This record gives sequence, structure tokens and C-alpha cells, in this order.
Amino acid sequence: TWDSTSEVKKLIDKTNLSTNEKNRLKLYFEQRAYLETRLNDRYQKFDNSIENQNKELKILTSKIEKIYQKHGITKEVLKTYYAKKTVRAD
Repeated sequence: TWDSTSEVKKLIDKTNLSTNEKNRLKLYFEQRAYLETRLNDRYQKFDNSIENQNKELKILTSKIEKIYQKHGITKEVLKTYYAKKTVRAD
């Protein structure tokens, strides 16, 4: 196994492959490392987006609950209402 692209290149250089084969193999690992970095970046951005949306959802839920409390609407009342509508109440 190897820990980095540079280590892979050194291992490839030690093989009996032709220069062309070595270059193609090195290119493969360079592209793999590049794509892996881009994919990790996208995953991180996606995770950050989800985290931000979850924060926004908590804020909105809190605001909604305060509005319901202000008007005397309890969770039990909402559950009953949505049960009649065959819609799930969260």
C-alpha cells in the first residue's frame, strides 16, 4: 500500500514497465488524487449546507412553536387536526 501519489510514483519507477506504461499509470494516480480531492471538497460543501439548513430549520420550528403558543394551539390540537386530514403531524 501507499500513502501518497508521490509514493506511488516512486513505486511505479521501480517496476519493469515501459516508459509509456509508467507514464500512463502515473497519470492515472494523479487524476485519481485530483478527483478524490474535488469529491471530498464537494462532500464538505454538502455537509456544510445540510448543517446550515438544519440550523435554519430549528430556528423556524422555534418561531412556529412560539406562534402556536401565542394563539393557544397545543401539539395535541395539531395532532388531532392533522389526523383528520390524514397528514402526519411532526
